[in-house]
Amino acid sequence: MTHGAWLEIDTVTTTWSHAPARLEVLKPWPGQRLSGFGLALALRLVGSFVAPTSAQVRTTSGVVAPLTVDVTHDLAGRCCLDLEGEIALIDLPPTLLLWVEIVFSDGATQPVCVLRGRRSPGLTPPHCRLMPVMMITLGRSGSTWLMQALTQHPSLVCGPYHPFENRIGQRSAQQAGTLARPEPGPPGRFAERCERAQQRAWACLATTESFYRRCAERAGKPYARMFVEKMAPNPQLIDQLDTLYGDCRVLILVRDFRDVLASILAFNAKRGSMDFGRSSVGSDEEYVGFLAGQADELVATWQRLANRAVLVRYEALMTDPHAVLRRTAAQLGLSTADAWQPDPGATTDDLPLMRDHRTTNTVADSINRWRRDLDPMVQQAAAQLLRPALAAFGYQADP
Repeated sequence: MTHGAWLEIDTVTTTWSHAPARLEVLKPWPGQRLSGFGLALALRLVGSFVAPTSAQVRTTSGVVAPLTVDVTHDLAGRCCLDLEGEIALIDLPPTLLLWVEIVFSDGATQPVCVLRGRRSPGLTPPHCRLMPVMMITLGRSGSTWLMQALTQHPSLVCGPYHPFENRIGQRSAQQAGTLARPEPGPPGRFAERCERAQQRAWACLATTESFYRRCAERAGKPYARMFVEKMAPNPQLIDQLDTLYGDCRVLILVRDFRDVLASILAFNAKRGSMDFGRSSVGSDEEYVGFLAGQADELVATWQRLANRAVLVRYEALMTDPHAVLRRTAAQLGLSTADAWQPDPGATTDDLPLMRDHRTTNTVADSINRWRRDLDPMVQQAAAQLLRPALAAFGYQADP
């Protein structure tokens, strides 16, 4: 993890095709490393061309900032175009490729130049040492079991209470992402505004760090370096965590969605409740459509993050927990030295809360339970609506 915030522009390449014209980069100077949570940009273009109506800065993801446009003419009658603007560091990727464009009255754009450089891979304060691991999954997929098992590792901590639904890291990251943008103000006070943005964002991240350090102390883990939270499918929030921390580890836990459905219905029947969104629809058949929407979101998240996410299948986890846990820890970058011996049994038989959480008597009963537990009409709806998501994760859908 790299602490603090900095940015460096390596090169500025002119892309203006209308000659004769001259581009002057007033700030930032190429090769200069800048500290802080923002980038102030000032360019001057001098030549013979039609004055634009606006200007903007664009990355590969889209427009990140507008630029003010000031048009004057020199004694030779040439157009002098001054472009100025401010960009929040959190809106920029670690590898910078910034196009400065001017926009004409008809909506056409003309690239003026491209800036290449880099920024700090993370925006965390110096005292932060704990990095996020996000477990992305749906309810009733074994996430509570896996959280309890993984946090037996000496380097990993989670919130202290069953069923481990704490999301303080996610909430703090969302707040930090908003507060990390300098507030509008006079250009001459930009450095001060960036400093205030940094202080606000760091205060949010410090909340997460403080909470999980206390969790680590209570758990007797003085050298913990990661915290793990459950998370609903949300690739945008993963991007936010990546930007703030420099590297957010991602674990996707998936279970046959038909078994998820059967488990949810059984859990609600056991509790006399209508949880997991069941109260939003009128019947179990309708609920299949609700669950299919969530499954599709998990598929989309997996497809977007497949090159970096660790995929854990519930069925493999339940069948061979020791091997799956050690493999998962290794893929997350955690040590799998012999000193760590995960005890899957500690997550089940020894915890009354886990027994209350379960809806089958044995692990074997929890796999392919949908065949015996789901009503035929619900099975028919599941076969139709869940088929694409099942196929995306390699589950066999009955014809």
